[in-house]
Amino acid sequence: MLPALLALLATAGFCWHCVTSHAPEIQADILGRTRASLQAAHIPTAGLSVDGRDVLLQGVRGSREVSAEAQELARNLWGVREVQVRETAPPAFAPPAMISEVQTKIDELVRLRNIEFRSGSAELTAQGAATLDEVAAALGRSTALTVSIAGHTDSQGDAAANQLLSEARAVAVKTYLATKGVAAPRMTTAGYGQSKPIADNAAPEGRQRNRRIEFGVTGGGKAEVLPAR
Repeated sequence: MLPALLALLATAGFCWHCVTSHAPEIQADILGRTRASLQAAHIPTAGLSVDGRDVLLQGVRGSREVSAEAQELARNLWGVREVQVRETAPPAFAPPAMISEVQTKIDELVRLRNIEFRSGSAELTAQGAATLDEVAAALGRSTALTVSIAGHTDSQGDAAANQLLSEARAVAVKTYLATKGVAAPRMTTAGYGQSKPIADNAAPEGRQRNRRIEFGVTGGGKAEVLPAR
């Protein structure tokens, strides 16, 4: 009786070792097959993840990532133990009137007091920071508004260096605004160097105008909604 029991325990231990030692391969296999199944149904897979044999679907409420169809496809795959869903609220969407009002206010702020940096660097001056304080107040804390931040330089110096400087200044603006309560996911940055002048670089006044930060205010986005069946 004892030898049989010991043999049974040994077999169980061996099986457990096989399962645990191959767990990463099993997880990767389930992830790959789930992704392929969803993609075949034209369902986005950005919010897909697998923990062991459990599938997690993440996405905006009402989107295809977390739809009943996505859950059913994942649940029917061999080896899947459980399908979990994590939904987030749809992003807010600002009305055109609000977008226009905020854009006009920020444009006016920047026109009157350009956002200043230390010469040749991405360090804000005190005046530049003060202007950004007002930009942050105009944007507010509402997630309904998003903003693109574009850095530009004049044509003085090396073009490649100007490109990097414009990018660094845009990032510096985003970083500062984040400290003033504007959520980082609401902001995107880009640098254009000297490639988009708005004035003549031959004159000092023109170069000063070309050294600038531009803001583009948009209204967030709408969640993808499943069509009515």
